[in-house]
Amino acid sequence: GAGYGTLASRVFMFAAMSLVFFYKPLFAKYVDIAKTYKPEWQKIKKLISMGFPIGLQVLLEVVAFALSGIMMGWMGEIPLAAHQIALGLASITFMIVTGIGSGTTIRVSHQYSHQNWDGMKKAGTASVHMVLFFMSISALIFALLRFQLPLLFTKDAAVIELAAVLLIYAAIFQIFDGMQVVLLSILRGWADVTHAMWYAFIAYIIINVPISYLLSFTLDIGPVGIWMGFVFGIGAASVLYFARIRQLFAKHKTTLD
Repeated sequence: GAGYGTLASRVFMFAAMSLVFFYKPLFAKYVDIAKTYKPEWQKIKKLISMGFPIGLQVLLEVVAFALSGIMMGWMGEIPLAAHQIALGLASITFMIVTGIGSGTTIRVSHQYSHQNWDGMKKAGTASVHMVLFFMSISALIFALLRFQLPLLFTKDAAVIELAAVLLIYAAIFQIFDGMQVVLLSILRGWADVTHAMWYAFIAYIIINVPISYLLSFTLDIGPVGIWMGFVFGIGAASVLYFARIRQLFAKHKTTLD
């Protein structure tokens, strides 16, 4: 049922956006251009050179979270169910921050195209403050309502008890998760995508996954170890992205506050 629902929503989104694009006067000139478009291979090559690192960076993050689900499955049904509850709730706040991040990329890239370093700094700083505020509130909600929120998903006492523990760690990494999203968005607006790809590899594949496995299985901490790995991995990504931004601004004789 969930699969059919997801498929239906994706088909609807495609149809709705296609109707808007092809029939709204605002986009008429782009439709006309598309009809007579001839491939410009240099521009296509440039798009690929930017798009590939971004795609790989996203893949690395997805792989880390997918492996966490697999490792949770090794521990049994209850840990996996609790993991899905905590991850589902964290994903809600993540999507909101992702929207802010998309706007950040647009604003930063616009200022970058005009070589307005002060404008880039202001756009990035404003976004960081917005995300910090939102994720702080989210973390507080996760911590205070950690026993109530899982009730939206299940009545199983064992699952609720474990999910409540995992939500504590979800609350901790809310700040780091929000920061890595918005800082990564700033780097994308700057067209600095290759460094971000390698930082994602370090944070998620070199740090996150091994620490999750080590804590959960080698040190026998259990399900909590997976989420401790998230804190270390996402925290590392935030630090690396921030360090890169400071390095870039330093080249233009300005720094982030």
